[in-house]
Amino acid sequence: MEKIGIIDLGSNTARLVIVVMFADGHYIVVDELKESVRLGQDMDRDGFLKPQRIAETIKTLKMFKRLCDASGVERIIAVGTAAVRRAKNQRSFLDEIQVSCNITIRVLSEEEEALLVYRGVINSMDIPKGLILEIGGGSTKIIYYNRRNVLNYVSLPFGAVTLTDLFVNAATPEEAASHVEEFFIRRCTDGSLQNDVDQHCNVQRLMEVHAGAEVPVEIFGHTEVLIHLACRHGGLPGANGVCPKVAR
Repeated sequence: MEKIGIIDLGSNTARLVIVVMFADGHYIVVDELKESVRLGQDMDRDGFLKPQRIAETIKTLKMFKRLCDASGVERIIAVGTAAVRRAKNQRSFLDEIQVSCNITIRVLSEEEEALLVYRGVINSMDIPKGLILEIGGGSTKIIYYNRRNVLNYVSLPFGAVTLTDLFVNAATPEEAASHVEEFFIRRCTDGSLQNDVDQHCNVQRLMEVHAGAEVPVEIFGHTEVLIHLACRHGGLPGANGVCPKVAR
């Protein structure tokens, strides 16, 4: 038995899940906490994480660390996603977290993040074939799977925070939503993602698959993904792609 703190530092929200992992692969969630740090806000202008967002994130991570210490957590697994991955000041940001919070953040690649999304939710649904759509703060993941195999995936470079910043001056929420929909369709179909030709082809292919085959779409939360991080990066039972069972 081991008590683990799992931190997911996203572009919009920082999340902490504290779990007790058992040798047989079961786990119990003993505490959860999330804070809206909006780390990726205004980042699209120059590619740098902004000082105010960094300060808010470090304040939150210090709180997470105090909660882990008070809860008797034996090990912390912390990962960063799109905002940290793309930040030009990534190294100085991670160093500041290490020094001020005593937390080491591991930055996930797009591929790792997409596979963790898949593995974190596949056992929570009984749909043999479909698309998993995960809308994060700084990226959107689309994963096409069949019979527990990932056939294709793509990570698009925009999410809730980046789209909010982009259309913040819309007159009404309805107008903003319309702009977001138009933007999403245009980016997926007009070739503007061709900086990564393979990624663009993946987007087109996934859209064709969904349009022509009535593939179910599963939209999900983050707790199961966080739990899977403990298995994937902690060398615990379930690390070979099967999410452990939950003890409720």
